Amino acid sequence: MAATGYGDWDMHAGQGDVGGGWMVDHLTELSSALAAFSTDLGATMGDVTLITLTEFGRRIEENGSGGTDHGFGQSVFLMGGGVRGGQVHGTWPGLAPQDLVDGDLDATTDYRNLLAEVLEKRCGAGSSEVAGHLPRHLERPPQRRAAARVGLLRKALAEHPLEDEDVRHGRAAHDRVHA
Repeated sequence: MAATGYGDWDMHAGQGDVGGGWMVDHLTELSSALAAFSTDLGATMGDVTLITLTEFGRRIEENGSGGTDHGFGQSVFLMGGGVRGGQVHGTWPGLAPQDLVDGDLDATTDYRNLLAEVLEKRCGAGSSEVAGHLPRHLERPPQRRAAARVGLLRKALAEHPLEDEDVRHGRAAHDRVHA
């Protein structure tokens, strides 16, 4: 098992649009890197399961700085051996106001369930090993209750807004609220 990071996705300002910009540039670079990795591995890619994920999603609505703030729902991409590819899995919650949680896309799948399945099916890990790598993964409350905690954070931010300096220096919202 190996892990790596590809940072600079915290696009609170200047994200761009479908015609180009920071997000398009990052997605293009990421997709090119993943394609090159798969090409380089060739048939050996069947022995590898690659997972890309983030610890948070983005808000649906653009903020006043041409970016998006932290949100709840997120995407997880998998490729390689053991993956039924070429399709979208999961449940799409919808974008209608009644489908959103405090204006956020509702998460329908806990990413830790995906990681647990890969650890079990691809790495042969037992349930106690999975629990050691993903502590409290089965204790997570229902998605909407977890999303409500994000709403509490947003309320705290409304009372203690981030300063321009916080955004420029990449300070996370929770760092500002809990400082």
